[in-house]
Amino acid sequence: WLWAEHEGLATPAQMAQSVYDQIPAGDPFWSLRIGDPGVAQLFDGAVYIRGAMALQALRAEVGDQDFWRIIRTWAESRSGGTGTTPQLIALAERVSGHDLAPLFDAWLYTGAKPAAAGAATAASWAAGATFGTSATSAHGAAYARQWLAALQRQAGLAQRGR
Repeated sequence: WLWAEHEGLATPAQMAQSVYDQIPAGDPFWSLRIGDPGVAQLFDGAVYIRGAMALQALRAEVGDQDFWRIIRTWAESRSGGTGTTPQLIALAERVSGHDLAPLFDAWLYTGAKPAAAGAATAASWAAGATFGTSATSAHGAAYARQWLAALQRQAGLAQRGR
């Protein structure tokens, strides 16, 4: 999603909003608890896509400065090693100074479509998803929809090939 932003195709907020809007609450995509998916579903597409959405929700909640500080600190402290989800959550809370349990519970540990993840997140996503009515925002939203449609086609082909 960051590459799409770098290339001027869509922002991470547009990508997250597009996925959120296009996949209904009853879809199995939302039923997996991605914070602990188990061995059999560790590499499920929902883990990756919803994981990216969770990071975007974190970015919206704590702001860009704290978000990038969290990401840089995580990468530097884990270079060549591993880390756990609870360790990332603890780091995010320490850096931001916020209790992020409700956000992470909703995005990682609940087997249902999260609500718009709080007022700050919803406002940030809305701002990132629309940027008014410019052609750039329309292009970004269209790109995000096409990306998701291609991903869904791939998943359908993979399921049929099993």
